Amino acid sequence: NIRAAVARFVVGGCVRRLQQTAKGASKLGHFALLVHTQAAINALVWQPRLIHQLASDLVAAEAAGRFASIRSLFDEAYDNLAGSVELAGFSMPNREIVMEYVQTALQQKWINVLAVNSDEDTKAYLSVATGELRLDAPLTIFVGGQYLDRGVTITGLIGFIYGRSPKSFQQDTVLQHCRQF
Repeated sequence: NIRAAVARFVVGGCVRRLQQTAKGASKLGHFALLVHTQAAINALVWQPRLIHQLASDLVAAEAAGRFASIRSLFDEAYDNLAGSVELAGFSMPNREIVMEYVQTALQQKWINVLAVNSDEDTKAYLSVATGELRLDAPLTIFVGGQYLDRGVTITGLIGFIYGRSPKSFQQDTVLQHCRQF
């Protein structure tokens, strides 16, 4: 599921940038995926590692000339997103153009994975000008627990993975669930 979500995020970010290009935007957006982890310390360690390794493996496959071996992952993501994009009344760029753009994203290492597990991490990634988490790369994946669900703003957020399984439904947990939608 995480592999599919990351592929959808990469394809979605590429689609958004292609849409901006088609509209003549002078500056292309940067986009974010938020991975909300379990609060347990071990999850705060292994989940960022897992996401980082997945992104690294995708980049390595492209660098080794093996995009064909991972293309089906991105084709599935394209198919998954195409219906929603078109249903919402937006234009979906041609599949081959998107796949070329995905390859560019991998070649240029546009994917940045950042763990946000403390006040210090949060402060380190905040923009002084806006108070929002900075998107220093075209595609940024923020991975963390409670520090990402306490009023942090992320402009360009186009994806969310909720990786928690709460044992009791407290008011703040229910509100977090509601905010997802």
